[in-house]
Amino acid sequence: MKKKIVIMLVFCLMASLALFAAGSQEGAAGEEGGSKSDKLVIYTNSGSNGRDQWLTDLAAENGFSITVVEGGGGDIFNRAIAEKNSPVADVVFGLNMLNFAEFKNQDMLMSYTPAWAAQVDSAMKDADGYYHGIVKQAIVLVYNPEIYSEADAPKDWPELWQNPAFQGKYNIFGLGGGTSRTVLASIAMRYRDDNGEYGISAEGWEEIKQYIQHGYMNAEGEDYILNLINNKIPMTMLWGSGVVEKQNTYNTTLGVMNPEVGVPFVVEQVGIMAKTKHPVAAKAFVEWFGTAEVQAAWAQKFGTSPANSEAMKSALPDAVALDNYLTKAQYIDWAFVLKYVDNWVEKIELEFVE
Repeated sequence: MKKKIVIMLVFCLMASLALFAAGSQEGAAGEEGGSKSDKLVIYTNSGSNGRDQWLTDLAAENGFSITVVEGGGGDIFNRAIAEKNSPVADVVFGLNMLNFAEFKNQDMLMSYTPAWAAQVDSAMKDADGYYHGIVKQAIVLVYNPEIYSEADAPKDWPELWQNPAFQGKYNIFGLGGGTSRTVLASIAMRYRDDNGEYGISAEGWEEIKQYIQHGYMNAEGEDYILNLINNKIPMTMLWGSGVVEKQNTYNTTLGVMNPEVGVPFVVEQVGIMAKTKHPVAAKAFVEWFGTAEVQAAWAQKFGTSPANSEAMKSALPDAVALDNYLTKAQYIDWAFVLKYVDNWVEKIELEFVE
C-alpha cells in the first residue's frame, strides 16, 4: 500500500511539473510572440511633413499601436547600429538598401517575407527576405522656374559651384540626412580614387570643398521651399516624392534638373529587428504596411513612387510623370559609398563647414 501511495505521489508530482513546464513554455511563447495589438516602436527617416502622424492614425484604425521615431537617414542608421544588442525599434523603414544590407551583415534583422513582396521587383529587395522595397526615390535638384528657364538652369551638380551665377543660390540639407548624403555620393563618385583620401582624389576634395562653401545650409525649421519661391535661395536638393508634395502644398511648380549622367535613385526598405520583443505585432504591421492598398494611400497622400507594382498604378499623375521624366539612373557604387561616407562627412564638418 505504501508503495502504491509513493508511486501515486510521484505520478502526481510529475504531472504537476509537466503542467507547470507547459504553462511556462506557453507563457514564454506568449511573451516572445505577443499579439498584433502590442505597442511597436518604428524608426524611420520618412516621417517628416506629417507622415509620422498620418501613419500612426491609420495604423490605429487598423488595430496597431505604434510610436514613430523620425530623424535623418544617417542619424536613424547610426542609432539603430548603436542599439543593436538591445534595440528600441521593432521595425525600421525608409532607409536605403545599403543601410539595410549593413543591418543584415550585423545580424540585426529578422528574415520575414510578407505576401506583398511578390509585387516588388527582385532588384528592390533582399533575396533572403530580410528587407523589402517600399518606395523608389529619385534625389534631384529643384529650382524656381520663374527665375531660371530650363535653358538657363544648371544641367548638373558641379555647375552650382563652378558657375559664379549659381554660387550661394542653392540649399544643402544637413549632412546627417540620407538626401544630403546621396547628393554627396553623386558628386564624390565623379572623383573616385582608391589611392586618395577616403577614396577621393585631391581634385575631388577641392570640388567638394567648393560645393559646401558656395552652398547655403538652411537652419533647422527654416522653410527652404518658401526661400525658393521668394528667390532668397532659388534652388534646393529634394527627394522625388517631395517634388510632388511641395508643388501641391505650395500650389507652385518646381523645375527639376535632369543631368545627362543620370540622377541617383534610392529604394527605401522596410525590415523587422531580429531582437524585437513583439514579433507577432511587427510581422503583422509589415504585412499590412507594404500592401498595395496602404502604399497606394501613402503615394496619393505624399506623392511617392511605390516599389509595389500594384500600388504604383494608383500613384499621383505628377509622381508618374516625374518617374517617366527621370528615366536614367546615375551609377553609384553604394558599397564604396557606405565604406567611406561617415569619413567624408566628418572631414567636411571639420574642415569645410564655416
